[in-house]
Amino acid sequence: MKLGAVLLSFVLLLDAIFAAEESCRGRCGSFNTRSKCQCDHMCLYYGSCCRDFDAVCPKKTHLQQRPPPLLHPPPRSHPVEADAGPCSGRPFDAFLQLKNTSIYAFRGEYFFELDEESILPGYPKLIEDVWGIPGPIDAAFTRINCHGKSYIFKGDQYWRFDADAMDEGYPRNISVGFVGVPDGVDAAFAVPAPSHRGKEKAYFFKDNKYYQYEFKHQPSHEECVEITSSRTVPALFTIH
Repeated sequence: MKLGAVLLSFVLLLDAIFAAEESCRGRCGSFNTRSKCQCDHMCLYYGSCCRDFDAVCPKKTHLQQRPPPLLHPPPRSHPVEADAGPCSGRPFDAFLQLKNTSIYAFRGEYFFELDEESILPGYPKLIEDVWGIPGPIDAAFTRINCHGKSYIFKGDQYWRFDADAMDEGYPRNISVGFVGVPDGVDAAFAVPAPSHRGKEKAYFFKDNKYYQYEFKHQPSHEECVEITSSRTVPALFTIH
């Protein structure tokens, strides 16, 4: 019986020693290569924490500190405006030839002036800076008569120009100036009068429909004689 009691006491002593070695009491935040388990915050990564690590050691000793969230995220780089690139492959919204034969191509917020071979230097330019209309536009054309007024359409409004100078009283509503023509057209072009007694026409396109408009007023033969004969009557078309 005495031998059994001695052995039991020895086993209990060993359990106490091993328990002390496996405890984090008084060891939180420390690392000891001789210990079977660890109590520093890295033990979570290596799976070497003592059994009472979570219960004994304060949370701040083993929770990984994360950087605070950014109050202002870094600015993103903005892509180059594709509409400003003449060879971007994007479609143009409209083409317009003025009575002085200048040719313009409109795309997005920009426009280009063209000659027979290329884009002229200094372009593109912002439509709003030159024409006073925020881009993009919907359509444009120049009437094919001796006056050669040009029209630009956007949304439910249109603007009229004498060459590149806007006439007074514009913009106006399409529903008033071009009765029967819908807002937000896709394209438009003008057709000359077949004779001095005939009427000019304009055709507007929207979705899968087109609309014909006949101009009520056009210059008389006498008025055209007074206009400088050197002005070239433009031929033009628009796309959208």
